[in-house]
Amino acid sequence: MSNTAVTGAGKDSKVSEFKQRSNKLERAADSIRRLAISFGYSKEEAKIMKSTKIAIFGDSESYLASLERRHSIRLGLLLPIGSVMTAYDWFQQDAEERLSALWQAGLDVKEYNYMEDVLCTTTHSGRFCGFCIFGQERTDDEWVNLLVDGKRVASLEAQLANKGDDSLKAELRTLNNGG
Repeated sequence: MSNTAVTGAGKDSKVSEFKQRSNKLERAADSIRRLAISFGYSKEEAKIMKSTKIAIFGDSESYLASLERRHSIRLGLLLPIGSVMTAYDWFQQDAEERLSALWQAGLDVKEYNYMEDVLCTTTHSGRFCGFCIFGQERTDDEWVNLLVDGKRVASLEAQLANKGDDSLKAELRTLNNGG
């Protein structure tokens, strides 16, 4: 009889966990919809963003939970998919073509995974809502030395990581963590 009670309690726990996860997903997706509308996107565009958020929610949650800190400084990179290719083209590409496009855009897809997500944010170039990619920035010589219009495209953190100055990396990590 105790096995039945444990199994019943286990089922109740699983059901409760599923409901909590479903509620969290609905809140996240609805938040994207509301923000998109407030950023000036149409209701139809906002509805598509909400549906996409629901479709990829589990992947983004597991990606964030599994991130390893291989670098002592932050090398995260957010790419609105429009900066790599159109969203339509993204979904038409096979995995190898996507990886190549992300590598060229500065994501280290050889060492790290990447995550697809839908979000609304404000960047230096304005407000953005839509499909984007999260990943780790490349630190190889080719990326760090790449110039566009006479300016380096790699972040300062990637440039420092490329130089291998451990004491400077440790200082940056302390500053990034508010210490």
